[in-house]
Amino acid sequence: MKVSPILTREEWLAERRKRVQASDIPNLLGVGYLSPLEVWAEKLGKIEPTEETIGMKVGTALEPVIAKELERAVGYPVSPEDKYRMISSGQYGATLDAVVTADPFRYPAEFKTVMHHHDRWTEEQPDIAAYLQLQWQLMLTEAPYGYIAALLLPSSNGPLHYRIDADLDLHVKLRLVADQFLERLASNTPPPVTDSEGAWQTIQALYPRSVPKTVELPEEAASIMDCYQAAKELEKHWSEQADQSKAKLGELMGDAEVGIVRGAQRAWSWKSQSRKEHVVKASTFRVAREVKWDERYERLLPPVTEGA
Repeated sequence: MKVSPILTREEWLAERRKRVQASDIPNLLGVGYLSPLEVWAEKLGKIEPTEETIGMKVGTALEPVIAKELERAVGYPVSPEDKYRMISSGQYGATLDAVVTADPFRYPAEFKTVMHHHDRWTEEQPDIAAYLQLQWQLMLTEAPYGYIAALLLPSSNGPLHYRIDADLDLHVKLRLVADQFLERLASNTPPPVTDSEGAWQTIQALYPRSVPKTVELPEEAASIMDCYQAAKELEKHWSEQADQSKAKLGELMGDAEVGIVRGAQRAWSWKSQSRKEHVVKASTFRVAREVKWDERYERLLPPVTEGA
């Protein structure tokens, strides 16, 4: 295993493109946020790498807090790793969030700040994507076990902590998946399109301009076209239903900002929002959506008069 010096972000991104990283593994197995096609296109520089989101920045900012809580839970020092330091073995790589030091051993730790999909985490088991990431790190470091610490937001509770043993049989399978993907990179062969949300955007980025030519499609393309047309018809139907429902609710509410169904404890918001003038002309518009029920809504209703 090789440990790189601290890299600049640009050097780190360049090194990531050369290797299968721990964060790539869930994506390659279909349980991450990117499709295998998106990962392939990013590695080859055909599309821009995923930008750091606000959620990612929040997660990075909270890592020292999560580290302290894990240290308190396990009773050993927890040292956050530099975000631009990479461990690697050939074309395999990983960037550790932290290490737990129990002399003379160092155990990898994966930190997660979770803002969505809380149902993927239980007291007994972590999200499968985080589990696979840590297993990849355990494979590279040859550590017998490691830790996952997850802070679910918003929450009044502390982080969830998991000690995960290395699964050597799984490591063999992960290497196989990684090697097959590396072969696709070397041969410039894209993985099949999946139902990932980003698949269509990736295809558009790969083929931004048309060429004046015609190609013959396989027979299965006719079924794909049928599927597309059926989906568009359903989309149109439900879009019309949604517009009709919004119109009916708007008629019932008039100029009120919030309407509630007291017995069902349901609330509908139709608030005015303003947009400052930049490229487009400044305007004010209303956004209609169901909102989370709040008992305070009942207190905002006008009093019911006797006989009404």
